[in-house]
Amino acid sequence: MVAPRVVLRLAPGTLVEESPAKVRLARRRAALSIHQPPSAVRSLIARLASGAASEADLIGASVAAAAELRHVLAALEERGLLGASVPFIVDVEPLRGAVRVMRARAPSSPALSGFACLRPEGAGLALESPLATGRAVLHGRRGCALAGALAAGETGGLDVDERAAVALLAAAGLLADKDEKRQGAQAWEWHDLLFHAETRGWSDGRPRGGTYRLRGVVDPPPDARPQHGGRAVELQRADLEALAVEDVPFGAVLERRRSERRFDDRRPVTVYELGLLLDRSAARRVLFTSEGIECSRRPSPSGGGLAALELYPVVHRCEGLDSGVYHYEADAHRLRLIGDEPPELELPESGHAPQVTLAVAVRHERIAWKYERIAYQLALLDLGVLYQTIWLTATAMGLGGYPLGSLDAARFASVTDLDPLEEAGLGAFILGRPERTP
Repeated sequence: MVAPRVVLRLAPGTLVEESPAKVRLARRRAALSIHQPPSAVRSLIARLASGAASEADLIGASVAAAAELRHVLAALEERGLLGASVPFIVDVEPLRGAVRVMRARAPSSPALSGFACLRPEGAGLALESPLATGRAVLHGRRGCALAGALAAGETGGLDVDERAAVALLAAAGLLADKDEKRQGAQAWEWHDLLFHAETRGWSDGRPRGGTYRLRGVVDPPPDARPQHGGRAVELQRADLEALAVEDVPFGAVLERRRSERRFDDRRPVTVYELGLLLDRSAARRVLFTSEGIECSRRPSPSGGGLAALELYPVVHRCEGLDSGVYHYEADAHRLRLIGDEPPELELPESGHAPQVTLAVAVRHERIAWKYERIAYQLALLDLGVLYQTIWLTATAMGLGGYPLGSLDAARFASVTDLDPLEEAGLGAFILGRPERTP
């Protein structure tokens, strides 16, 4: 029987430091130091570094040497420093821990994990799963066909190399297994778990956080977006000294805050109140530059002070203000009309039309210019903070409403004529004067 061509290699990005006394291997947060390594171990590491080692290398060694080599391979595997390949089909590398390539076995009925995601990477296809300890890159027609066979459950005619590739995918955790049947796993939808793993999974060692990955690639977007065309409406700012006397105590505001879904259309929100609300929750206070990008301080804080969220009031009924779609210019504290017909982005469950809908969009590039892999996560966190700031401010003013759990982003793009890759609809807050029941 022909043996499969499984090649062992150091995981990509592994650094090898050699001295007469020791060999040290390091990758991301993992490291292995081998003191006084014999020549056979040095030779094995050299072959692993060139991607030309296999378990067959152990066969010709003495019993003692073979045991030492297996010990080194096991230590590399345990620390996530060992990967494997089946040439021209697949490369597998550790991502979130050890990938047991030395003991890889193909399941009897292999199938792709229900959480697996396949996307182009270079000339191959990257295969990853948020439940997996490793990742794979499938190469050429054979690799792509293997992915298709696993997805379709048509694995009966695989040859010896393809079965070896399936075994490596299983070792990396990329195939369906019993863990996917657990109640905890069934509660996650694939996109939610992927988003969680990619934005919270720092253990994989990939770059995350404030890396300024777009520095030198594109100019940093300014704090204030370019003005829309249309008529401007100046808004009145809050008199903070007067409001300090008139304000309801903060504890009382917290107790009064609730979802208000029925509004008194005989007494709609006024343009004066809308201006105060926007000033106290979203107006720019201070502009400054940090690491080459404009930042600002506002009542509602944001990740890195980037203030990437934009407010688009959709006005149905507001005393002193024509109905329409507006953009709020936080730097100048004014509205800019961008559409005369206010659309129904989403109706409250009660069926009562909102008096004002504060739609929220994100200028994604503002966050992505600084933050890598967590930009959209930060946008959602900023949205939650902004919701609460608006909600508590409205409650203190005797107004009411509630945040929408979702927004039709395609509908928002159509209404505003915005490119969703540049400024995407993210959420909305329904605002109005509560209808008081006797």
